[in-house]
Amino acid sequence: MNNRFPEPCDANRFLVDHIRLLSDSLNHWCGCGLIEDDTDSAITARKLYFASFALLSHGTEADPVINYANHRAQELFEMDWHAFTTLPSRLSAEVTVRTEREALLKRVTENGYIDDYCGIRVSSTG
Repeated sequence: MNNRFPEPCDANRFLVDHIRLLSDSLNHWCGCGLIEDDTDSAITARKLYFASFALLSHGTEADPVINYANHRAQELFEMDWHAFTTLPSRLSAEVTVRTEREALLKRVTENGYIDDYCGIRVSSTG
C-alpha cells in the first residue's frame, strides 16, 4: 500500500490540508478557489473528492507523480487510488502528445497556471 499519499477518507478528513493547498494556489493565481467553503473544511474536502468533475494534482519532482485524484478522476481513468498515486503524470497523456504536454507544463511553471488546456488523457485501458 502507498502510504506516501493516503487515500482521502473520514479518518484523514479527506486530505483537507492538500485540498486547502490546491484551493489557495488556485485562488492566488486566478482569484477563485475550488469550491465554496463550508464551516467544516473537511466537508469541503469530501465534496471535492466526490465532485462530478475530475480533480488531479501532481508533485513538483523532476518526473512528477500524481498525488491526488478525486473519485471522478479515478472512474474516468479507470484507476484506483494506489495506481494513480504511483503514476508519473506524464504517463496519463498519450505518447503522441507528451511533447505538447511538456510545453504546457513549462507555461504553468512560468505563469503559475494555464486556463486553456485541452487534451486527450489515457485511461488504464487505453
